[in-house]
Amino acid sequence: KGLNGCPDRDGDGIMDKYDDCPDVVGEVAFKGCPDRDHDGIPDSEDRCPIDAGTEQLKGCPDKDKDGIGDSDDACPDQPGPSNNRGCPTDRDNDGVADVDDHCPDQPGDVERKGCPKEDTDQDGLEDAEDGCVNTPGPKENHGCPVLSDADQELIRKTAAEILFIEPGVELKPTSYSPLEELARWLEAHPAALLLVSAHTDSEGAQTDKITLSKERAESVRQFLISKNINPLRVTTAYYGGAKPVADNNTPEGRLRNNRVELAIKFK
Repeated sequence: KGLNGCPDRDGDGIMDKYDDCPDVVGEVAFKGCPDRDHDGIPDSEDRCPIDAGTEQLKGCPDKDKDGIGDSDDACPDQPGPSNNRGCPTDRDNDGVADVDDHCPDQPGDVERKGCPKEDTDQDGLEDAEDGCVNTPGPKENHGCPVLSDADQELIRKTAAEILFIEPGVELKPTSYSPLEELARWLEAHPAALLLVSAHTDSEGAQTDKITLSKERAESVRQFLISKNINPLRVTTAYYGGAKPVADNNTPEGRLRNNRVELAIKFK
């Protein structure tokens, strides 16, 4: 069908000879060409043909009405000047423009892209440089607490008194009391973590020595767990005869090399 016998291929009611877009349904106001977003700007001239916009922005939207089209606006929901790419200048007044500020609502430093330094334990040492992120300590000790002389002596003495019924992995009863004292110390210092390292002499097959040292370290760990110490606070290491502190060719040296070492760390 046509209009007065004239064709209308796209059926938009406009004769093809008057239709600038004869194969696409359009509007009379635009000589038969479409305006899909109905913003009064024909698609052929509309930079954003499916999002209604303004004539000033060539048919593109501007949600925050700051005069910068959403497609060019780094902050389309917050008005801002064009020299800051449409973003608020500096909400937190830290000297870093919001458009470049990774923490726009928290004052920070330029070198941290507008974010504040992270110091979880508030000891004045940034987390990135803090050896104990969750426990405050002095800078000269890498942000970790400093054990008192008495505490260090307790740890050293306890380690020296951890003995086993040879040649096995069962603790000697004489080790119970010092380990119980250590458990009480750990209860009083909930941020402290304990590393139990077991060593042996070098006599015999090293695979057997590794197994022996592993099981001895675990014996100490299990004793402390039995005294209500959180299992996650006690870790073990085992070296067999790989780290001697004395001559393995003498009975005295071998006795010294069969040892347990204790180390305190903090979260």
